[in-house]
Amino acid sequence: MTADTVRSGAAPSPGSAGHQPPRRGGWWHAYVCPVHHTELLAPDVDDPREHVCPHGCRLAGEPFDSAALVYRYQAEARRLRVLARDAAAGDADAGVSARALAVRLLGLHAGAGTGDWNADAAPWMLRGKLFHQALTEAIWATNVGHGLWTLRDADLVDADLATGIARFAADVAVNVIEARDVLVHDRADFPNNYTAWLNAAGAVASHLAGGDAARGPWLLGEHGQYAHVLAATGADGWEWEGATYYHVFVLRAYLLSMRGIEVAAVPAAVRDRLARMLAVLPAVAAPDGRLPALHDSPYRRDVSDQEVLEVVAIGRQLASVDGLDPLASAARTSLGERDDRLDTRLTGWLHGEPADLPALAGGGPCDLFEEVGYTVLRGRDGSWRALLDHGPHGGSHGHLDKLALYVESAAAWQPDAGITPYASGMRDHYGSTLAHPTFRVDGRDQQQCTGRLERFDVRGDAVTVVASADDAYPGVRASRTLHLHGGWLLDVVELASAEVKGTDAHELTLQFRPAVPVTLRATEDGFAIRWHDPAGDLATWHVTDADAVCRPVPLPGPADDPMTSATGIDWTVRGHHARFCTVWQPAGEAERDAVVAVHLEPDGVVVRTAAGSTHHQPL
Repeated sequence: MTADTVRSGAAPSPGSAGHQPPRRGGWWHAYVCPVHHTELLAPDVDDPREHVCPHGCRLAGEPFDSAALVYRYQAEARRLRVLARDAAAGDADAGVSARALAVRLLGLHAGAGTGDWNADAAPWMLRGKLFHQALTEAIWATNVGHGLWTLRDADLVDADLATGIARFAADVAVNVIEARDVLVHDRADFPNNYTAWLNAAGAVASHLAGGDAARGPWLLGEHGQYAHVLAATGADGWEWEGATYYHVFVLRAYLLSMRGIEVAAVPAAVRDRLARMLAVLPAVAAPDGRLPALHDSPYRRDVSDQEVLEVVAIGRQLASVDGLDPLASAARTSLGERDDRLDTRLTGWLHGEPADLPALAGGGPCDLFEEVGYTVLRGRDGSWRALLDHGPHGGSHGHLDKLALYVESAAAWQPDAGITPYASGMRDHYGSTLAHPTFRVDGRDQQQCTGRLERFDVRGDAVTVVASADDAYPGVRASRTLHLHGGWLLDVVELASAEVKGTDAHELTLQFRPAVPVTLRATEDGFAIRWHDPAGDLATWHVTDADAVCRPVPLPGPADDPMTSATGIDWTVRGHHARFCTVWQPAGEAERDAVVAVHLEPDGVVVRTAAGSTHHQPL
């Protein structure tokens, strides 16, 4: 689907910067097509007045003009870091370009990043000066500051540039202190992910101003980075919102604020928590290194891939964590020619040997992240994994997806579809129950709720997990039980409503949300699905203890391009009770001993395999 030019009615922006006074940037989430709900393509530096979506729409005016400036200014800040590193390595041409870009960015901040707070920001925002959001400004200032830091360390700064750096550092410090005071004191929201970036910008500005002392209050203070690490993450290592994107987001802010720090000088509790944050990533990733789009996370985005590469590069210097190579490989493959390889220029970021911390997640048949409420189950060869969501809602970045089950290998069989930028009109869909592989009652969204882990039992390669969510729908008890038996996974979802005489029956639905083509066929007791993917097929068998209907549901595709189509499968029972039983088996496991039949009996589920074995699982 394509569309003609869509114009907002606002006057187009001025021409390229340098011929006009510096312009303030807007909110990057507004850089989204109102027709196709896709993030717009990177703006043309030479003509920032026209904005193009991947489907051909050509947009002009606000809010696109000011949102495009966010992309441009952030890209320039990152480019400064790359050029500065190359200049420090002896590239004279990079040095000339880096100093010229530094002068431009310092002038931009002096001209538009000081003075009054941005009046164009929405009332709910933590207002910035150069951008709508103080968060955006802190990210930009952190990147610019690191580029300046590198130039100065390499003795590539003259007197005029040194004066500009001093002014920049002072102005940034004032801005982030004021913004953090609003967040921490006025809003009483210290654990907010914004705090991590305000601290990061303050820490870099402190170093540039010559007042380092191991970053002083920006790392060590009451509202500094180390306190934030412990306040905004759980003992399981997860950032409290449970969103993969925001987890990487704050971890990167922490690592960027610690440049030049001795690993051994980091307080032990903080060092342990940061290592656990890093270990979370390979533990929840698909076997090929793709991170799941849990809660408010984009399905795929270049900037996210760049951030993963940066976190891996610096994280390796902090702690010895297994399983990071597939993450870096997946991010680099996704970026392709758009990879600027900044991460390869970050050696020596931290000083000393990486910490060797025991008992980190990953590597076995399962991982339980009890505080955030995720359990990861893995096949015996590690080639596939299932992830169950049974934790807290996750605040404003949570989704209505309690007891959702995500199943992936190198193939994305049933992933989370992600979220569109917040200015998109499709955000409600991607946060809804309908969009997720979980349960639904009477066609309505779940309520915001917290699940409960009832049982977690590991015996060799056999794992049993039981989780419940009784507050998703009033009067409806819900549970999901997973039994991992090495080569296959038995998945039992039970929904039960309080049966009151004379009340109407409920429509009780278990949802499957394939991201690959599927074929269905009837079986003796129910139906089976074949999930097709070049990276490997998946077979599932489905039986229930009541009359059920299986029907296709047309849905938008993943959030990076909602105009693609997907077909979900709704498995529905009308009544007061339903027990839905599914057996999942990847093709690689089936080559060893394929499941051939699944039956539901009064006392449990019977699974039969091609080799003649029979497994009875009591329910």
